[in-house]
Amino acid sequence: MDERTSIAVPETTAQAPMGLAVPPERHRLAVSPLNRRRWESFKANRRGYWAFWIFMVLFVFSLLAEFIANDKPFYVRFEGKSYFPVFVIAGAAYLVALLVVHLIVPRLEPASC
Repeated sequence: MDERTSIAVPETTAQAPMGLAVPPERHRLAVSPLNRRRWESFKANRRGYWAFWIFMVLFVFSLLAEFIANDKPFYVRFEGKSYFPVFVIAGAAYLVALLVVHLIVPRLEPASC
């Protein structure tokens, strides 16, 4: 019975097709014992563990590379006015793509089943 109420709580385990008990679903971020053991085993390999973290830092750094080294500015302040050329470029690319889609789509035939 639940401590908060006097109502009996039903059994929450289910039967799997092979006859093994299936535990109830836990919180999404909960790590299973198997994965916890795998992570601990991976952490025991010091070279691999540090290489993983160095790789992750370089990966995140590479995601920011467009902001660090780029030939097109994202933001320009010129003679007291602010400009955002990246949005003009992205908007123009969107309009060109939209034009191409509208030119191609009317010529397509519906798929026959």
